[in-house]
Amino acid sequence: MLEQFQRQMRTGADAGRGVIQAAGLGARPVLPLPLGLLNILVGLMRRIPGLPSIGADEIRRLTEDKAFDIAPMRDILRVLPIPLKGGLALTFADAHQTA
Repeated sequence: MLEQFQRQMRTGADAGRGVIQAAGLGARPVLPLPLGLLNILVGLMRRIPGLPSIGADEIRRLTEDKAFDIAPMRDILRVLPIPLKGGLALTFADAHQTA
């Protein structure tokens, strides 16, 4: 299952693109930035009205490795994961039906 997810979404940018597509939004640019520069820009964004506020914890989570063994989740919680693309389709199904 881990290998399937890794093949499906290589980067956070890929996951973001999948969410944007599933939500029915137009393409958005993705700019790869070094972590130090990103932290500086986030600090500047806080000062500009109308831009989203992003915290240091959110930036840190973007850099974390999301590839880990999900066997304990399946064994303890009895949860069977579905591919991200399928989950996004379910998440945004109502939005597409009412639009």
